[in-house]
Amino acid sequence: MPSVEASSDERPRKRARVIDGTERADMDPSESSTELLSPFMTETGNTTATASPAPSGVQSDYWQAGRIKRLDMVNFMCHEKRRIEFGPRMNLITGKNGSGKSTVLTAISTCLGGRASSSNRGSNVKDLIKHGKSSALIVVTFCNTGNGAYKDAIDGDIYGHEIVVQRKLLSSGSSSYQITGPGMDNDRNRKKTGQKEELDRILDHFQIYIDNPFTILTQDLAREFLTSTTPERKAAFLNQAMFVDKILSANSRTEQSLEQLVNQVKAKKQDIENLKVDYMKRRNEFDQAEEVRNAGLKRAEIQAKQTWLKVHEHERNIEELESRIAEIERKIQSLRNADEAPQRIQQIEGQITDLDKRIGEYAESKNNITRQSEEVKRKDREIRNVISSIGVDYQQISQQVDTEQARLDDLKSQMDKILSEDAEDQKAETNRKLTAIKEKLEAASRKKVQLERELFELRSNSPDDLRSSFLSAKEKFDEASSMVQQLEREISSLKASENQRLSAYGRNFIPFFREFEQNISQFDKRPIGPCAFHTSLTDTAWSSVLESFFGVQKSTFLVFTPGDRERLRRLADKHDVRCQIALRSQSTFDYRDGLPDTNHPTILDVLEFEEEHVKLYFIDALRIENVVLIRDRKEATMFMEKAPKNVATCLALDQRRSGGFRLNKLRNGFSQSLIDYQGAPCIKTNLNALIAQKESSLNAAKADRDRYHRSLEEIKSRQRSNEGKIRELDNHVETQKRIIRSCEKEKNDLEDALEVDNESALNQLRIDMENCESALGRYKQQLSDSRNDLAEQKEKSAGFMTRLQELHAEGQEFQFAMDKLNKKKDSLRQDIQHFERLQSQSRERLQRLQNEANAKREKIQQIKLERDVQEKRAQELSVNPERPTFADGENETTLAQELAHVEAVIRNTDIPLSYEETVNQLAIAQENYRKGRESYEAFKKLFRESKKQYTRRLQALERVQQTNLGSIKRQFQMNLQRRGFTGEIVHSMGKHCSLETVDLKIATAHGQGGRQDTSTLSGGEKSYSQISLLVAIWRNIGAHLLALDEFDVFMDRVNRRNSLQMVYESLRDLESAQSILITPQNLEPGDIDFDSPLINVWRMDDPRSSTNGS
Repeated sequence: MPSVEASSDERPRKRARVIDGTERADMDPSESSTELLSPFMTETGNTTATASPAPSGVQSDYWQAGRIKRLDMVNFMCHEKRRIEFGPRMNLITGKNGSGKSTVLTAISTCLGGRASSSNRGSNVKDLIKHGKSSALIVVTFCNTGNGAYKDAIDGDIYGHEIVVQRKLLSSGSSSYQITGPGMDNDRNRKKTGQKEELDRILDHFQIYIDNPFTILTQDLAREFLTSTTPERKAAFLNQAMFVDKILSANSRTEQSLEQLVNQVKAKKQDIENLKVDYMKRRNEFDQAEEVRNAGLKRAEIQAKQTWLKVHEHERNIEELESRIAEIERKIQSLRNADEAPQRIQQIEGQITDLDKRIGEYAESKNNITRQSEEVKRKDREIRNVISSIGVDYQQISQQVDTEQARLDDLKSQMDKILSEDAEDQKAETNRKLTAIKEKLEAASRKKVQLERELFELRSNSPDDLRSSFLSAKEKFDEASSMVQQLEREISSLKASENQRLSAYGRNFIPFFREFEQNISQFDKRPIGPCAFHTSLTDTAWSSVLESFFGVQKSTFLVFTPGDRERLRRLADKHDVRCQIALRSQSTFDYRDGLPDTNHPTILDVLEFEEEHVKLYFIDALRIENVVLIRDRKEATMFMEKAPKNVATCLALDQRRSGGFRLNKLRNGFSQSLIDYQGAPCIKTNLNALIAQKESSLNAAKADRDRYHRSLEEIKSRQRSNEGKIRELDNHVETQKRIIRSCEKEKNDLEDALEVDNESALNQLRIDMENCESALGRYKQQLSDSRNDLAEQKEKSAGFMTRLQELHAEGQEFQFAMDKLNKKKDSLRQDIQHFERLQSQSRERLQRLQNEANAKREKIQQIKLERDVQEKRAQELSVNPERPTFADGENETTLAQELAHVEAVIRNTDIPLSYEETVNQLAIAQENYRKGRESYEAFKKLFRESKKQYTRRLQALERVQQTNLGSIKRQFQMNLQRRGFTGEIVHSMGKHCSLETVDLKIATAHGQGGRQDTSTLSGGEKSYSQISLLVAIWRNIGAHLLALDEFDVFMDRVNRRNSLQMVYESLRDLESAQSILITPQNLEPGDIDFDSPLINVWRMDDPRSSTNGS
C-alpha cells in the first residue's frame, strides 16, 4: 500500500499545510513573545493581529467560535520552533515515536491552564522547557466568529475574530498569561494581560474542559484507559467523564450546608427560648419599674405639695417681715424728728468760735509781752556777758598785779642777794645750774626727736593704708547693702506677683486683658498676646537679663487682620493701656540657615514658645536666633573679640548683681553695656525656683555685707587706736617742747648772768624794778576802772530784771484770762460732747433700726430666693402648673407619712435600671424575640426549601444519570455492531447516582460461549471495545474539544481501520466538537477518507530528519 508521506505535488487534495521548521540555535531566552514568534509572523503582521487563512479546501462555515486554528511552540519540550495548524473538525496527527506528537496535546493543555503534573511529563512548568533554554512560549489561536463568539462582559467584542492565548514558561518555575486579539488596542491589551480568570471564562464559554481527562486523553492516560481491566477503575473513569465526581463534591458541600442549617435551626430555637426567658424577665422588670414609676410620680406629687407648703410658709414670713420693716421705718422717722442735738451743737460751736477769737486776741497780747520779755532777756544776757567779760578782765588785771608785785619782790630779793653774797660763789652756782640745764635740754631734745619720728611714722604710714582700706571696705559694704536691698525688693515683688503676673505689664492691664478674653469671639482670628504670656523660660538664671533685653516687645499683641488690629487698639485705648500691636502674616518661614555655628546656647535654646508666631515675631523684631548666652563676662568678651559668624549680640551674667551685660557686634569690634531689670517677671518662669535662686543670692549678699561690715569696724577700731596714739604722742612732744623752751630760757638767763658784772646787774635790777612799779601802777588803775564799769553794768542788769518782772506779771494776767476762757471753752466742749453722745446714741439707735430693717430686707430677699427656688421646684415636681389645694387635715405631718409609705415601696422594690432604660430593655427584648422567631422561621423555611431542592436535584441527577448511561449503552452497542460484536455495560450504582463498578461484556463475531469479560479478548479487540466506549462517552459529555493520543497502539490493521471509521462517523455527527487524534502509525488510503473536508491530517517530522512535516 502506498505511503501517505508523499509530497504535496503527488497529493494536491491534502488538507495539511507544511510549515518551515528551521530552528534558531542562537535565540536569547529573555526575548519578548513577539521576538520568539518572529519566524511565524506573516507579511502583514504578527500572529496575534492577523487571522490565518483556512486550509485549502476547507469551508469557512466549519470555523465556529471556540475552534483551535493553530498552535505555536517555541522551546517547548522537544520543539524549538513549531507551528501546527488545525482543521475545524477532525485532526489526525501522525509521526514516528519521538517526533513530538504527544507534545501537541501537552502544549494545548498547558497553554489553556492545565497543570504540568497532569501530563506526566514533569512536576513543574520548568520541566517542560527545552533543555538548555531559559524560557518557552506556547500560543493557541481560537476562532471567535459567529453567534457563539466570546464577548467581554464589560467591554463587549474587544478581541475580534480571533482570540490568541499565550503562556510563557520561565526556568524559575513561574509563568504568565497573555490574551489578545486583532480587535484590541494597546490599552485594552495591557488591561487583559495576564488574566487567568479571563481565560477560564473564555474556556467555559467555549465548553472546553481542560481538567476532564476524557476531553484530552494524553498518551499515558489513554494507555491506562485502554488497558484498564478493573471494574472500579472503569467506574472512576466514567464518573470523571460525566462530571459525577464534581457533582458528588457539590452534593457533599450541599449536605454540609444542610447540616449547618440544621444546627443553625437548633441554635435559633435555643436562642428563641433564651430570648423568651429574657423577654419575660424584662417584662417583670418593666412591671416593677412601672410600679416604682407610679410610686415615683406619687412621691413627686407629695414632694410638690410639701414644697408648696414651704412656699406658703415663706410668703407668710415675708408678710410678717414687711410689717416689721414698716414699723421700724416709723420709729426711724420719729427719731429723726425728735433729735435737737445738731442745733444745740451748732449754737455751742458758735460760742466756742467767739471764745477762740478772744483767746486769740489774748494770746497775741501775751505773745507781744513774750517777745518784749525775750528782748529784755537778750539785753540782760548781753549785760551779763559784759559783766562776765569785765570780771574776767578784772581777774586778769588782778593776776597781772599779783605777778608784777611778785616780780618786784623777786627783783628786790635779787638786789639784796647781790649786795649781800660773794660774787665768785654766785658765779660758780650759776655755772653749775647752766650745766644741769644744758643736760636737761639735750635730753629733752633727744626725747622730742624720738617722739616726732614715731609720730611721723605713725602719721605717714598708717593713715593712708587705713584710709584706703576704709574707703575700699566702705565701698564694698555700700555695694553689698545696695545688693541686699535690691534682692529683697525683687523677692518681695516676685512673691507679690506670683498670682498676679499680669500686673507686671502695667497699670489697667488686668481689666483690659479680662475684657479681651471675654470678647475673643468678636475677632476674625484669635489674636496672640501678650507675647511674653506665651513664652516660658527654662533657665531662671537669665530671667532678669532677658526681661530687660525684650523690653516693650514682651507686651506686644499679634493680630492677623487689619480689622482685628483696630478692634484691639480701641480696647487698649478704652483701658488706657499702652501695648504694641503687630500685624502678622499667618505664613511661617525657615530661620535655621541663619543660626550661629557655636556650642554656646542662644535665646531660642532657653525659651519655650506656646505659639510658633510668637517665636517668629521675636526673631523678626530682636533677632533672638543670633543672640548667644554666655554666663561669664570675660568668656563672653573673648568670644565677641573673635567676631563669630551669625552672632549679633552676646548676653552675659553679672556675677555680683542680678543683672548682666550686653555685648553688641559693631563694624570695628563690639560695645558693652550694663543691663538690669527690677520688677515682677513677665516671661513665664518657675517662680518658686526663681525665688529660691534670688533668696540664695540674698543670703550670699548678706554674708558679704556682714563680712565687709566687720572689716569696716576693725578698720575704725584701728583708726581710733592710732588717733589715740597720735594724740598721746602729740602731748608728749608738746611737753618736751615746753621743757625745751623753759630750759632754753633759763639757760639764756644764766648765760646772761655770767656775762655781766654785779654793778651792771644792780643797774639792770633797778631799771626792771622801776618798770615793774610803773606797770603795777597802770594795772591798779585799770583794776579801779573795771570796778566802776562792773558796778554800772550791774545797775543796768537790775533795771532789766525789774522790767522783766513787770512783763511777767502782765503775761500772767493775760494767761489767767486765757485760762478762764479756755475753761469756759472746755465746758462748752463738754456740752458738745454730751450732745454728741446723745446724737451718737440716737444715731446708733437709728443705725440699729436701719440695720434691723436692712437685715429684714435681706432676709426677705433670701426668703424670696428660697421661695422662688421652692416654687420652681414645686412647678417642676407638679404635673399641674397651678398651685394645689390642700384638703382638710392635710399638713406637713400627713404628707411626710404618705411620702414615707411611697418611699418604702420604692425602696423595697429592687430595680437595677431606670424606667426609661427598663422600657428600652423591654422593647429591645421584645424586638429581639420577634426577630429571633422570624429568623427561626426563616431558617426552618430555608432548610425545608433547601432539603426539598436537594432531594429534587438528586432525583433529577439520577434521571439524567440513567438517561446518560442508557445513551452511552446504546451508543456502545451500536459501535460494537460495526464489527459484528455484541455486548453490554454492566454497572452498579453507589451513593448519589455515582458508579461504583463498570464492566464490559463482549461477544465477538467468532466468539463462542456468549458474552465474556474484556480480559479474554485480544489486544486489538480489547482496544476496539474501549474505543467504542470512549466514543459513546464523547457523544454524551458535550465537550467542544476532544483529543486522544495513540488510541490504536495495540490494534491490528482491521481493528484500526474499523476504529477510525467508527470515530470518524461519530465525530462527524458531533458538529459542535473539534477533535485531535494522534497515532504513531502511517495512514493508508483505505484507512480514512482524505477527500472529506472535515478531516485534516498532519504529519510530524521524523526525529532524525530536519525536513518539514506534511
